[in-house]
Amino acid sequence: GNNAYESFAPLKQARGDADRVALTLESLPVPFLVTRQADSDRLEMRRAVEAFSNRLAQGTGEVASVYYAGHAISHNGDV
Repeated sequence: GNNAYESFAPLKQARGDADRVALTLESLPVPFLVTRQADSDRLEMRRAVEAFSNRLAQGTGEVASVYYAGHAISHNGDV
């Protein structure tokens, strides 16, 4: 979850929301690999999504999900 931003007002609950989702998934009776990102900049988010995509390409799981909490913006069609 991203609370802190350089150019936008900070959020109060995005990190907490993401933490609660992660804890819920980790508490399930089935194995669930959870990766958390906190207050990541664009490059860190791109790297995290790339790593997630690479794990999916390995075909090691049956279910995949992405949960993002924070501001989302687009500039000239580029996210």
